[in-house]
Amino acid sequence: MNTHESYVSLETAKLLKQAGFDWETIKAYGQDEGLYGTICISRNFNAEKGFIAAPSLAVAQKWLREIRHRSIEVKSFVDGTVDNRGKWWIWHVYDFNPPIDWVLLMSSDCRYSTYEEAQEASIKKALEIILEKGE
Repeated sequence: MNTHESYVSLETAKLLKQAGFDWETIKAYGQDEGLYGTICISRNFNAEKGFIAAPSLAVAQKWLREIRHRSIEVKSFVDGTVDNRGKWWIWHVYDFNPPIDWVLLMSSDCRYSTYEEAQEASIKKALEIILEKGE
């Protein structure tokens, strides 16, 4: 089975750091802003050495859900084509206080060509909302 893990962009990694992301990751952005593939970092190493954690999109989404109580939903649509060439994605960001209070904070205003593009955009938007509110 061939799987490919997608990681947050440098811009989103910086927002995660500002929002308090401190989970260990196996990838990080360094001072040259390139993605390092084999560095194992902790939050102390991250802070002391100037690296910025680069979690996978799934880990960033889980952190937002578990730590910041923001849930992200990515939905697909097809424009009536048989071969899915017209497939596109949108997202929604929710604030939630389990188990019952869900509030829609924002929905995408454009279409994305891949799930990962929509996921990255929704993570970035959720972080911007958190930082704007000073949470």
